[in-house]
Amino acid sequence: MTKEIKKKDKVEELLKLDQITTDDLNKLSKTQFKRFYEEINDRLPELEGEERDEFLAKLEPITDESTKNALWENNHSKIINAIYDLMCSRYRIPSKTEISNQSGLSRQTVHKHLKEFQNHPLYKGQIEAMNIMTSKVVATVCEQAITGDMRAAKLFLNIIGTRQGTINQNNYIQINNTILSQDKLELLNKDQLSEIENIIRSVELTKKQTLEELAIPLSST
Repeated sequence: MTKEIKKKDKVEELLKLDQITTDDLNKLSKTQFKRFYEEINDRLPELEGEERDEFLAKLEPITDESTKNALWENNHSKIINAIYDLMCSRYRIPSKTEISNQSGLSRQTVHKHLKEFQNHPLYKGQIEAMNIMTSKVVATVCEQAITGDMRAAKLFLNIIGTRQGTINQNNYIQINNTILSQDKLELLNKDQLSEIENIIRSVELTKKQTLEELAIPLSST
């Protein structure tokens, strides 16, 4: 019984340190080492806000990369869920303080995550995974369009047009062998610019009328 108390005391003393290093862990017996990580797993889920930050800072020197990634994903999930729940209930973008209160994370953690998450390798990996699914989604929409779904057809044409516009984005317009650049536009007089504008408007009107015709459901005979 006395030995067991001493083992627990050793772990408790270790957890009272400002920071715990690998040297500290090396001084533990196998039983104490196991007990140490059991204490961490028991305590961490119960902590919130700044108290959680302080506990994680204490463990930072002995936290490996995979654990850091798991913590980041956990924070990311909590913040996303908090924002979603708050927007659904309050119909507006929540403040960082509100996200902090809802998620159980400190305001500092929320602020840091929102500021830096787009550059995190795990987030970039999520975006790459979503990009892989794009082709599958477009193919599914195309299949529905081919079978006669006019809404799917309009959506498919919009997707293709948007993707082509992104790929072929330039600082000029080429019509056959004629290149119309911003510099050349600035040399045109008002009448010439008006004529070009009228042509573009007529094309847009024709396209709009065509889309409206496509949206009309077929009448039953």
